[in-house]
This record gives sequence, C-alpha cells and structure tokens, in this order.
Amino acid sequence: MQIIREVYPNDLPFMLEGVLDNEGAIEPESVKMYPIIHPPQMPAFIGEPMQLRDNKLAERLNFILFKQNDTT
Repeated sequence: MQIIREVYPNDLPFMLEGVLDNEGAIEPESVKMYPIIHPPQMPAFIGEPMQLRDNKLAERLNFILFKQNDTT
C-alpha cells in the first residue's frame, strides 16, 4: 500500500491523506482529512480524521502526485 500526504494545503491547518490504487491514482473513498491542532505553548499534533463525503480532494492529491512525477 502506498499513501500520499499533503500537510498544510494552501497554508490551512490540515493534513490530507489518500491511498494509491493499482493504477497509481488516489482512491477517492480513501481520502481522509486530519486537523492539525497547535495549542499555545504546546507542540502541534494531528487530530482525529474528519468525515468527508463527495469531496474533490482525491483530484487534488492526484494533481500533486503527478506533478511531482512529471519529468517534462
């Protein structure tokens, strides 16, 4: 299993996570979004995953994945 993550997308306090399928693309139903919580005077930590429905985040993670692998 391969996982791709994006931390602080667009400088927002979240981490996006998705699982790659056999064709090398992110499975839309696998995408999870975790809040990054940073209390004052404490180190940041990752919270529980948030419920997502009908999101377009797999498209975003696929774009990032293929952009990194683009050698042209």
